[in-house]
Amino acid sequence: MTDLLKSLKIVTDKIIEFLENINDEQSLRKKPADDWNILECMEHVFITEKGIYKLLNRPELFGEAPSTKHDKLEEYNTGKFKAPDYTLPAGRFSSVNDLIDAFKILRKQMEEYILNELPKAGNETYPHPILGPITKTQWIEFAIEHSQRHLIQMVKCEFEF
Repeated sequence: MTDLLKSLKIVTDKIIEFLENINDEQSLRKKPADDWNILECMEHVFITEKGIYKLLNRPELFGEAPSTKHDKLEEYNTGKFKAPDYTLPAGRFSSVNDLIDAFKILRKQMEEYILNELPKAGNETYPHPILGPITKTQWIEFAIEHSQRHLIQMVKCEFEF
């Protein structure tokens, strides 16, 4: 198993465990300073990853520009960013269980991609809105980092009441 696949599975397990231990009422709570409740935050993660998965399966969109992720990673890790409009929650999940089911399916697709398609990938890149051009591997790394970042946000939301 690759390190990337291990990382994806670890974060997936943590997210699922967290979600399985809250109920629908808890998923709708949010601190006054937060923009989203837990369900909305997780919907944003789902929408983002679904977009990444679709992107990864469109090799014709990737070009030859060198990756700039590492130059901008510190900026990403230390900042708070406005999510692109196409990744904003829109209420597509009516319960935590619906979200868990959809998330498990999407993460399984990502695992299959890592195992079957990623080994064939080169160093082609596609621009991320903050990190600039990044490779397919880096897109998956971003998905993992992004979901982990939001898991921390959701855990804080749940336990700071």
